Amino acid sequence: MSIVWLERDVLLALHDAVVATHGGAPGIADYMGLEMVRARPMDLAGRHTPSVPELAAAQLCGFLLKRPFRSGNKRTAAVALEAFLGLNGYELAVPEEDLAYAVRMAAAGEWTPAALAEWINQGVRRVA
Repeated sequence: MSIVWLERDVLLALHDAVVATHGGAPGIADYMGLEMVRARPMDLAGRHTPSVPELAAAQLCGFLLKRPFRSGNKRTAAVALEAFLGLNGYELAVPEEDLAYAVRMAAAGEWTPAALAEWINQGVRRVA
């Protein structure tokens, strides 16, 4: 299966939508950080053959580590996670509050990327 990556413009549009919906400061705080968010799952894919949930977890952890936007990084990370999964034929079938909890746990360092990937793996289903 060929992986569909989220392009920079898509991430920017997702962030704009998050800020418009939930408030916060628009704009990028760290351009290189945004590129590193995009590169993190690609780098993982270049080293071995990870699952789509592992790649999604890497992307989300990149957001939490680099915080490329002025605000709304966790919310944008959650939306980008769902978009990435959707583009690659998966749907995260968990309540929104469970996703928010998972993002908070990862952001606090309570969940490793591997634990986050396992949580995502348990909550996804393949869509046609």
